[in-house]
Amino acid sequence: MQTNNKSSPVEIGIDKPRIERLAREIVQANIYFHSRADQFEFSWRGDVFVVRGNVPSFYLKQVLQSALQTLGGGCRIDNQVSVVPGIGFSSSELKVPQISRPD
Repeated sequence: MQTNNKSSPVEIGIDKPRIERLAREIVQANIYFHSRADQFEFSWRGDVFVVRGNVPSFYLKQVLQSALQTLGGGCRIDNQVSVVPGIGFSSSELKVPQISRPD
């Protein structure tokens, strides 16, 4: 909070669109999440920045949390990313085999 010339408090709001944009850029630039920023959902609950998505390990959840701590901007981060061990991250696309069913 800052004061103006008349010494009354002036609220400084969080630049939410800027924080969201920076979060995507940080995730995109991270070696573990490169090209996967679109797999995370960024939203707001009041002044709390909420992150959702899935990662294959608790280590990667912590890597994501640490990377997003650099956002600054006076916001708190609620890391709601789920750890789903079976999803894995790979440089190749997931190909689901087609199963033909007998008539």
